[in-house]
Amino acid sequence: MSADAGSPAQLKIWHDVLHTYLDVLEACRGEEAWLTFESLASLAPPHAHEDPRLLNIGLNLLSQCGNEDTAPGAVRRVFASLVSLSRPVAKDTARTVRKLILMNRLSDAMYIIDWHIRQYWNHGAPPPSRGLMHTVMIQMKTVEQVLRMRPPPLPGRFTATPGLYAEYAAALAILGTLLSENYLPLVPAHKEDITWLVKHLTHFYTLDYDVPSASDAQASIYRAVPEFLHRLPCGRDPDASDIKARSSLPQPSCQADRAEFFLPVLSERTYNVLVQYALQHDEQPQWCRLVLEHMVHERNPPIVPDNVTANILLQQANKRHMHDLALHALEWGACPLSPDEPSVPTEMSSQRLLAHLDDAIREENIFRIEGLIYHFVQSWLQCYERPDGVPAMQVLGRLYPQLRQRQASHISRIACDPRIFTASLYLAARSNRKGLTLRMWQLMKDHCDVAQQMVAPESATVFMNYLAHAARRSKKHVQSNGDGHAQQLCRLALQEYAWLLEHWSTHDQHPPARMLVDDIYALKLSDSPRLRRVIDATRMVLADTPM
Repeated sequence: MSADAGSPAQLKIWHDVLHTYLDVLEACRGEEAWLTFESLASLAPPHAHEDPRLLNIGLNLLSQCGNEDTAPGAVRRVFASLVSLSRPVAKDTARTVRKLILMNRLSDAMYIIDWHIRQYWNHGAPPPSRGLMHTVMIQMKTVEQVLRMRPPPLPGRFTATPGLYAEYAAALAILGTLLSENYLPLVPAHKEDITWLVKHLTHFYTLDYDVPSASDAQASIYRAVPEFLHRLPCGRDPDASDIKARSSLPQPSCQADRAEFFLPVLSERTYNVLVQYALQHDEQPQWCRLVLEHMVHERNPPIVPDNVTANILLQQANKRHMHDLALHALEWGACPLSPDEPSVPTEMSSQRLLAHLDDAIREENIFRIEGLIYHFVQSWLQCYERPDGVPAMQVLGRLYPQLRQRQASHISRIACDPRIFTASLYLAARSNRKGLTLRMWQLMKDHCDVAQQMVAPESATVFMNYLAHAARRSKKHVQSNGDGHAQQLCRLALQEYAWLLEHWSTHDQHPPARMLVDDIYALKLSDSPRLRRVIDATRMVLADTPM
């Protein structure tokens, strides 16, 4: 219509056109109906008087699009026409949106939710309910699990398909954009926070689907978290006296103000996910520092890094060989810092490090014990390259006193954890002490037999790699007994490998035993024809073993 669409004459014409179209819409169905509705929206003058009948017909038409197998984009086009003709609130569309979510039409559902969330921040409209956002979370988690596990088709169950992946990616891209533009979170951290969303965004790349139609959504997802890291919610009070003295007050429609004043602050769980993402997925120490500084200094109220944060930092510091970060993690875990001024030593004595281990054992902190063991291996363990380092027995003796006493004694519950067994065996192997490594391996085997616990494949791989390394090292020495020692290690490897196969066969789980066979070949433990025949026979057995 013309620029004079607000005149009484033009409004009268619009009124007549509107009711004519509404009468037609009540009589038609399907594609004809939503095309007619779209045509009506193109004729609407700006600031036209809203008609209750128009809103009801538009909502019914939107519901029909949700019920039927409509053409791609139909829901979005009908909703775009509806918001240009009327102003639906979140509760008006909640039923249709929930139906779309449960039908896995996630991108259409999030298109509507996205509009309502932006209306909430920019125009003060009611936000989507917590119940609806909870439905989004549950369905997104369910779909992500199906896409990750790729289960076989079952009656009444949906399966992983390229189409489902495209829907999930499109919906996650919308959620990621809302997050990066500081429209989320909507609720305080002590309620249903956004940790799940951050996890899905940071682990999206591991789904590994090749769907060209989802390329734009993928690119948007990969940008979301890095952008969000640079504008995390602060939780400052917009009604504080110094803020009210400003010439312009904070506005929810401004992104910077939303981040500083209006968004609920993040929970400890969300910060921990962001710390792990910064170090593990993108290897960005400066991003990690950004998150930690915000956590301790910018957030209101601040959060002091806890044991979980310290364990994440220690684990990633070990993987990245970042000694300074490991020192920070150890001191944070032992004595939480004041938010005012962190104080972390640049060096640490071996006794201080052993004291950290004693504290972690007393607190039964599995992840901290594991991280400390690997840190000892990297920086402190006595070995060929570090003759003045900490002896392996000073570490392992604290967890397994029987290694030192050479007699049976009780093993603490925490020391029997498979992660601790694997880390301890790795430390013994890296110390290049054959006797200690064999005793550690036998101790683990005996415990698993008594407790009817399966030896972890990771532990078996550590032990086999140790035997392979020792055999290769023995062959390098030009000594009369060098070859004999190497063959002895080969026989031991095959003997323990046979024990593992028998041991694993008594459990329902079937670890990747074929990996060990391949390792024996790759590490040249199968030099003799007799050993090669044994391994080949084992391969035939494994061919019938479910993996």
